[in-house]
Amino acid sequence: MEYTQQQVRSAIGVGQQTFRYWKQSLPPLARKSGKTAAFSVGEMLALSVVNHLVQICKIDVSALAPIADDLFKICSRPLLFSRHPTIAWIDLAAKIIGVPSDGREVPTDRVCLIIPLSLLWQQISESLTETDRSGEQRELLPLASVA
Repeated sequence: MEYTQQQVRSAIGVGQQTFRYWKQSLPPLARKSGKTAAFSVGEMLALSVVNHLVQICKIDVSALAPIADDLFKICSRPLLFSRHPTIAWIDLAAKIIGVPSDGREVPTDRVCLIIPLSLLWQQISESLTETDRSGEQRELLPLASVA
């Protein structure tokens, strides 16, 4: 399933101007063009990570450019976030990102950011769930996996 830019911005809580700036700064977004650009679930998760790093950690999005391709690749893999808590770690100084399940353990000899991918995935899932008139929720996104 793919989503429009508007749906992605709404799901992660980012304005149009911010998204435009990100498109200039992040190579995976710069490759998307046109008003009809479609975004995968994995790309939406990667953008949620970027949003949290920018909003909460106050990291300039340009500092994430060197790891952006790897971040988008990691977030686009089939992962069972609902069954297995998944984290990613980022070493901005060394410009590397890893996932412990890849055998790349979290470095303990330097400062790294820990990103709870499972939690962000849950937040995205909740933001993309609508309530219909009968009060039942309709999932717009599979809750168990990222394709």
